[in-house]
Amino acid sequence: MSNYNFIQLNNENIGHLYTLYELVYQKKCADNLFDYKYETQNYKRKSIGIIAMHNNQPVGFYGIVSMMFSINREAVQGGQVCDNMIHPEYRSAKLFVELGKQSLALANTNGIHFVIGFPNQNSYLASVKLLGFEYLEMMNRYEIHFSKSLFKRLNNKLKLIRFKKSYHTIENSLINEGFDGVIYGSNFINYKSFHNNKLIQSNQFTFWVNYTNQLWLGAISKHNDNTYDNLIETLEKTFKKPSLTYIVSGGTKINEYLEKKYQAQKGFPVLVKNLSNKYSLTNLKFQFCDNDIF
Repeated sequence: MSNYNFIQLNNENIGHLYTLYELVYQKKCADNLFDYKYETQNYKRKSIGIIAMHNNQPVGFYGIVSMMFSINREAVQGGQVCDNMIHPEYRSAKLFVELGKQSLALANTNGIHFVIGFPNQNSYLASVKLLGFEYLEMMNRYEIHFSKSLFKRLNNKLKLIRFKKSYHTIENSLINEGFDGVIYGSNFINYKSFHNNKLIQSNQFTFWVNYTNQLWLGAISKHNDNTYDNLIETLEKTFKKPSLTYIVSGGTKINEYLEKKYQAQKGFPVLVKNLSNKYSLTNLKFQFCDNDIF
C-alpha cells in the first residue's frame, strides 16, 4: 500500500469523488450528489470517507454516512457504508480492505458506534472475511403489480410534499413495534433530499415513495391493522405504475401481512460492524428507505 496516498474526505477534496465516479461507471455523476451526501457543514453529520490517491489521481474510495439509530429506545450514532469505488485499473481486495479499515477506524474515533451495510456481490465476501462485518439478515423484497395507466396522475385527496425542509418527517413504524432502527429525523431527510422522494399523507397513514425510475415504497407510518389493504389500493390509484417494490425485514408487521398475499423474494443482505461493542445490534430491523440507494 506504500504506492498510495490515503486522504480523509473533506470539503476541499470532495471533487475527487465525481472524477472517480466517472472513471468507475463510465458516465457523468449527478451534479452535487456527493455534496448532499457527505457535506458536513450543512447537515452537521459525522460522515466519513477515505480516498486513495495514486500519481495525484483518485483510484479508490470508501465512504460511511452517519445517521442516528434508536437502540433500546436510546438515540445512538451509527453509520452506513456507501459508495465503495475502486478505479478499474487498480481493483484489488487489498486496496478495498485498506480503505475499509481506515474508514472504519476513523468512524470509531469520531463516535460512530457501529456501521451497517447492504453490500452487493462484489463487496460482500471481503466485508465479512476481511473487514469483520457480521451477517444480520436477508431482507424480503416484494413486487406488487398494479393495473395499467398513466404514471404521474395524482389523487386529489392526497397531499404531496417534496422533502426539502427539515421539519418534514415520518416516523419509523418498525421502532414503534419495539425494534431498533434508523431515526427519520431532519438530518436523515436532508441526506435523502437529493433523490426524487415524496411524503404522501392521508387521513389513515403516511408513506414515503421514490419514483425516479420505478415506484419504490420506502416507509409507512401511523398505520393500524386495516391500513395495508387501503395503502396498496391508494398507491395503485395514485401512481398507476405497473408495479411497486418494497423491501423490509422479516418479523415485522408489514412483512407478516405481505407474505400472506405476495411471494417474497430475496432483498438486501444486511451486514453490521460493531465498533464500540457498547450496544447489542440483534434487534435491528430495516426497510427500503434505510438503504442509501433509496
